[in-house]
Amino acid sequence: MPLFIPISIQDEKGEPENIFSENELKYLGKNNIFPENRCLNGALVWDLYLKMNDNKGGVNDYTEKAISRKIIGGIISKYTFSIFYTEKIKEALKGFSNPKKDFEDYLYLENYQLVYNYEKGLIEAKIESTENCIL
Repeated sequence: MPLFIPISIQDEKGEPENIFSENELKYLGKNNIFPENRCLNGALVWDLYLKMNDNKGGVNDYTEKAISRKIIGGIISKYTFSIFYTEKIKEALKGFSNPKKDFEDYLYLENYQLVYNYEKGLIEAKIESTENCIL
């Protein structure tokens, strides 16, 4: 089950990490998403992803749409990770997600700070049941 975390990633010096290619940044710029203090707003990136999948991305040409989906997929991958899927884990994590922004199998963890730490990963204690432990 993929989880989307709208987080800014820092390097070992505490500086925002440069993880986006020039092509990805150009694509985001064409869609009015620009880095602020070298960080991209993950919520804006996700909104663009939803817009592309709702066919409201402003791209009508099949080839252009395929290229756009490939680029946005690469960008989204920097904000996501997958976990082993069970109904119990999904239900436990839904308390931290925004159902209006969930898409297909993705859970949009709007309140990720309560259940996720960048350095330590998912905080298993926040997912109550011992059956939901992730090894």
